[in-house]
Amino acid sequence: MKRHKLYLMILGIIAAGLVSETVLRIAHLTPVLINEELLYSQDKRIDPSYIFTKKNFSIHRTDNAFHVVTLGDSYTEKDLWAHDGITSYPELLQQMLSARSPAVEILNYGVGGTGPDQELRYFIDHILPTNPDLVIWQLYANDIEDNIEEPVYDIQNGRLKPIDARTNWMYMRQILYSLAPWKPLMMHSYVFKAVLSAFQVTWFAHVPEVYRNDPTRWATDKLALEVQTMNTLAFAYHFRVFYVLIPPESQYISESQVAAKHISPHAAKYHDMIAGIIKNDPSYIPIDFGVEMVSHGLVPEGDTVSREVLRSVYLGGVDKNEEGDKHLTQLGHQLIADELMQRIQQYLPAAPLDMGNGSFR
Repeated sequence: MKRHKLYLMILGIIAAGLVSETVLRIAHLTPVLINEELLYSQDKRIDPSYIFTKKNFSIHRTDNAFHVVTLGDSYTEKDLWAHDGITSYPELLQQMLSARSPAVEILNYGVGGTGPDQELRYFIDHILPTNPDLVIWQLYANDIEDNIEEPVYDIQNGRLKPIDARTNWMYMRQILYSLAPWKPLMMHSYVFKAVLSAFQVTWFAHVPEVYRNDPTRWATDKLALEVQTMNTLAFAYHFRVFYVLIPPESQYISESQVAAKHISPHAAKYHDMIAGIIKNDPSYIPIDFGVEMVSHGLVPEGDTVSREVLRSVYLGGVDKNEEGDKHLTQLGHQLIADELMQRIQQYLPAAPLDMGNGSFR
């Protein structure tokens, strides 16, 4: 009898699943997954401290070299766009430095999809003990959202307090996905994707009550403390830090073009919030492609700047950057590398670099 009831229960679950699948498909209710590409990533792993990170950075570190560390998201991550023929700005910077002195090494710890919370915590746990000489921390407008949706820090008594990443919706979603059999087949199921998307409703769970009406303030308050923490570490451990803020597309096109392209207005707003935190820091390196390109006669002023340095990235035939979070062309990466070289070269060993070699300057 018990076995009979078990069979009936299993059949009932299967029937309910089939009915739900049919209803969702007929109604064209396609579940939307935030950061869906992270589910399929072959080079990232879930982590109880950082939600996720790279499986293996495979970073070669030469003894007695001057070590420059790069932190950031997909704008910094090594080899992320190599299949598109793009060489990232850290790699370009390494090429420029190699022409100057083999004693300077770029150690790239960029991880696509991460925010300042994760990046600082990983830095403290794994990079700080290696005694870096100089740190370049790349920031972008969506770091505000990342500090809300992917938090690994809270604020307690005016200080950063680590959060157990295992309670994060993205971590739990990844656990369920990892347990699923026949993953390629399951990801064609509307019901399975709906179950995965259900975790997303808890993205707000870690936002403290005092910030519930304005979670962006929680994100920026944490970022301000994270910058303060990095500066304190730089002083205590004798390394120099620079902050690089990459602008979104909306910085280079008119308001009417922003509306016509259906670009979210949040990108420009979040960019300005981050700039407000670091603009008075002497180590802040603002990136302005318009000024760089126009001053060097590369393009005229206007929308051409956006087209030359920013590009859409398509995954599965869908533009994943339709809200203005576009990635960089090779020219964009080169301009960043040039700007960084100008700012950091006085703190590097050996003779000044000939900026005419491989540079637009």
